[in-house]
Amino acid sequence: MIDHPPVFLLVPPHEVKAVSGHDLTLECVVEGAPVPVVTWSKYGGKLPNGRYKQVLGKLWVAAQMIDVNDGGLVMMMMMMMMMMMIIVVVST
Repeated sequence: MIDHPPVFLLVPPHEVKAVSGHDLTLECVVEGAPVPVVTWSKYGGKLPNGRYKQVLGKLWVAAQMIDVNDGGLVMMMMMMMMMMMIIVVVST
């Protein structure tokens, strides 16, 4: 039973510039009852193996090895709703 449908309180921008050598954190804040589950994935590929963490609505990618392969279309999904953003990796 849904007491309160899920709503987005904070969504990441549609385009994010990730700078090599720096951490990348994307955050999505949602509320609802029951509490919605947020998941992150990369379209057509995988999130950087062993270099990312997903905690609640946050996606964190370690800085030490961010490269152009980390760029692309990242999707945040919550129940039947989805947000997409483009990650553009630039060098320092």
